[in-house]
Amino acid sequence: MTMRLRTPRSSRAASLMAMLVSAMQARKIPVTYALFPDEGHGFARPDNNIAFMAMAEAFLARHLGGRAEPIGDGFKGSSVTVPRGTDLVPGLAEALPPTASAGSR
Repeated sequence: MTMRLRTPRSSRAASLMAMLVSAMQARKIPVTYALFPDEGHGFARPDNNIAFMAMAEAFLARHLGGRAEPIGDGFKGSSVTVPRGTDLVPGLAEALPPTASAGSR
């Protein structure tokens, strides 16, 4: 799940997204929750777009099969934080700066 926080309805949407993530976790449904605090409805910053695509590619490769490029420095310059589910996307925890990840909670 991805949340971009600079939208007109971001506070309500963020609250609903947090509730959805909590509900999924309560039911033992795996979820990765990524936040982009400086993005609006779409991705305006190329660094954030690359970070999102790197996460999506790794996620799809894991769950659908196939190959994926290592995330590597795909988060360089991105504002992404991942408060939940870093362990569900291969290479995600290692690619994030220490302050951008809260782990697998």
